[in-house]
Amino acid sequence: MVSQWNEKLKVADKNILLQAKYNITAIYYDILDYPWERIYKKWRPELLKDVRGKVLEAGVGTGRNLKHYHDSVELVCVDISDAMINKAKKRANNAHCRIKMGGKNEKVIVYGCLRFAGFRLL
Repeated sequence: MVSQWNEKLKVADKNILLQAKYNITAIYYDILDYPWERIYKKWRPELLKDVRGKVLEAGVGTGRNLKHYHDSVELVCVDISDAMINKAKKRANNAHCRIKMGGKNEKVIVYGCLRFAGFRLL
């Protein structure tokens, strides 16, 4: 029993460190990602053009995909980093679909993933 709690604490500690890392990285993320973005920006419109219905974007980051979703999409965005979510919220203003932004709460993320996968949660 104690070892199970120790494992849960280790996971929680890793999540806290990851959140802190991405909260700091969010400031410079788009600059750091620029070399890859030159390629991704060509792919995004094509990859997302046929997406319809309810969509969960887990790990929304700074929200670079948001403007490429069709206007019929009901999008739920989550990320472990509040700073990333804040950047994505700004980009959401240029999106054509309905967007609900989630937070870093891992239970919310897991619940959202399961719900979108069709599981009925009690």
